[in-house]
Amino acid sequence: MNRQKIEDLYVLYSLCNDGNGKKSKMSELKKYTKITKSTIEKYLSIQEKLDIRLFPYLDNKKQKLSIGMAYELSKQFLNPDTQYKIFMKHLKKKNNENKLIISNIKTCNICCEDSVYIRSLHCCKNFICEKCLTDTILMYLKDISFKIVLCPFCKHVFSIRFLEEILSNRFINYNLWIDTNFKRYINYKQDYFYNLFNRYTCIYDKIVQEKSYENIRIRNIKYLPKIIDKEIYGFCKMCTPEINSNFRYTNIKIKSIEKRCVNDENQLLVIKPEMFTCQDCQTVVCDIKKCPHCGIKTIKPDNCNFISRCECTQSWCFVCCSRLPNDNNGHNQHYYIGNGSSAYDPKCRVSENHNGPTHVIEKCNCNFCIKRDFKPICLDLNCNETALNWKTKYCFIHRYKIVYQKRETLT
Repeated sequence: MNRQKIEDLYVLYSLCNDGNGKKSKMSELKKYTKITKSTIEKYLSIQEKLDIRLFPYLDNKKQKLSIGMAYELSKQFLNPDTQYKIFMKHLKKKNNENKLIISNIKTCNICCEDSVYIRSLHCCKNFICEKCLTDTILMYLKDISFKIVLCPFCKHVFSIRFLEEILSNRFINYNLWIDTNFKRYINYKQDYFYNLFNRYTCIYDKIVQEKSYENIRIRNIKYLPKIIDKEIYGFCKMCTPEINSNFRYTNIKIKSIEKRCVNDENQLLVIKPEMFTCQDCQTVVCDIKKCPHCGIKTIKPDNCNFISRCECTQSWCFVCCSRLPNDNNGHNQHYYIGNGSSAYDPKCRVSENHNGPTHVIEKCNCNFCIKRDFKPICLDLNCNETALNWKTKYCFIHRYKIVYQKRETLT
């Protein structure tokens, strides 16, 4: 009877004229029924938000779901699966106890905040808010090294299918409760979420492929922790850009390192991105210099050594790291040291101490150099201090280190 009442009322509500929105429909609905306004709101909430699997229990005498509890479930938990699991496995016959149970479940076990977006984890049946679950997954996926995503409670390995459902599929498939409020709640970014997941699965596929060469078969990701328990995998950051939808992650290159250093102290490794540099990129690791204007790290150009337009829109020489004008003097004259010489050669007038004019900009007034009193930035890759002058090109500390090292080599 309860189910029939709710359905009949909702049919009447749907037939009412919605000229001025929900309020006008409610006022018109009262003309055709004697039910109070609060009861009407309960019925509408149950019909629109309650999991469809729970409707038969509204008239079930053995395991009855009361109108009050049905309303509480539809109001306190927007996820239909959560509603169903709470009713089937947690609620009891006494309503007073049920309200306390609902109040406890509504509180996330990680952030300890109440939320209408609570879900039950399939592995350990613990309840967690969608924001904490999403943040936990993203924490694993954004790490420098490849980390298998685990349950925050029981450390169960989350399957690829589950991660795909959380980060992608449920936003594609139609779900009434997944609206703009929910996306704002978890800070949803479609391309970012999908590409993080795509990178994760591609690294996993590469590991599976690599282990197959060693006659080790990996049938499921849950077996991976035991197989790679002495290794740490990561992707090459030099040839893999930041999360980018235009990059094909099937071409990602991975590398593994041992978990512990080979020393007597048995200390743990400090993970750094350069540890996972692939073999192809290792050949150009030594050919990385930084722009003397903005300090951005730059890989050696394939051909011409004149950097005509860095990301800061300024020009410089990759050979001597001097600031140059973007004209014939900077592009050609700076590299001319004799017949046949050009900007394609790894030499310039500064590196060869040529007698001719170098055309180096001594005082640059670009937006970056002007903050450093027109001086270039220190050429050390990890230093952001100002260089002593346009000739030295290093700060005081790194200049002192270079002089000290030269003295040591001489002695």
